[in-house]
Amino acid sequence: PSEQQLKRYFLRMFAPEGDDSMGAARSNDGSAITASSVVLGQQQMHYQQQGKSMTQRQQHCNSIERKQNKAKKHHLVGDSQKSEIDGAAEGFVSTLKSLFDSNECIENGQWRCPLNWCEIKGLLMDPRIQRDYKVCSDEAILRDFIHKLRVTKRLKLRKTLNEQERVLKRELRRDTDDEEDQQERERAVKDARVTLLLLSRPEIGLASEADMMRETPVIGKTVGRIRNLMQRITNGEVDKSKVESKAVKCNTCGGKLSPFPDNLYGHFCDGCGSGECSFRCPSRGCNFDICTNCHQRLADGSPL
Repeated sequence: PSEQQLKRYFLRMFAPEGDDSMGAARSNDGSAITASSVVLGQQQMHYQQQGKSMTQRQQHCNSIERKQNKAKKHHLVGDSQKSEIDGAAEGFVSTLKSLFDSNECIENGQWRCPLNWCEIKGLLMDPRIQRDYKVCSDEAILRDFIHKLRVTKRLKLRKTLNEQERVLKRELRRDTDDEEDQQERERAVKDARVTLLLLSRPEIGLASEADMMRETPVIGKTVGRIRNLMQRITNGEVDKSKVESKAVKCNTCGGKLSPFPDNLYGHFCDGCGSGECSFRCPSRGCNFDICTNCHQRLADGSPL
């Protein structure tokens, strides 16, 4: 979102009447309060006529009073409060700009917040800001929210990078004789480049190697291995080393898979659905069959 969009969103959240005139807002709120009072009196008379118990009457009256108090809460007091909310919105946007001042936030010469609308709403729903919107420009509150957000995003990115590393290792063992295999290798490298671009996003905060190794050394080491694999695939290298035979277990019962018998037909891979099964679970009560490619994915630690 842009600066103006953030300010309008702030006003809609803390001044529900938005850009409408203050007089009209007061009139609308006053009508709502008056209507609630009328309804409250009508409901009291209705319960008296129906002979309802005092407990039922009191519960419903309390519900009407809560709605009336809510209408009073949103009743604006005048132009002075609107001016205060405008100032708070300006301070909120200025603080965000100071925290996200990288070139990645500049689009067509204008600053844009790297947070999406759901994240902006989560920030403004902070109990401290909800109690007093004037603290929305407190840099400590915003830094605390951004830190928690980055922790979550980095955990998701770490899983993505681990999966990307497994894919690159698999593609490094793929031969380059066939054109389709070569295209698969190139596609894996392109996907890895796109994934690494996420590191430079301001909401991730790992644009430099120093920041990466200082704050998240695990991600830094994974990125180093990914770049090495990308370079080897780009150079046309093929890994011919023998892959350690890893016991692949059945996803259903946990038993060790055995080679698929030659005299069985009509079975399909439980991973990709192909009819070329190479391994199966030896347990009689289990019908788990997989092909060679899916078996290799399980050996690499990737899910089906």
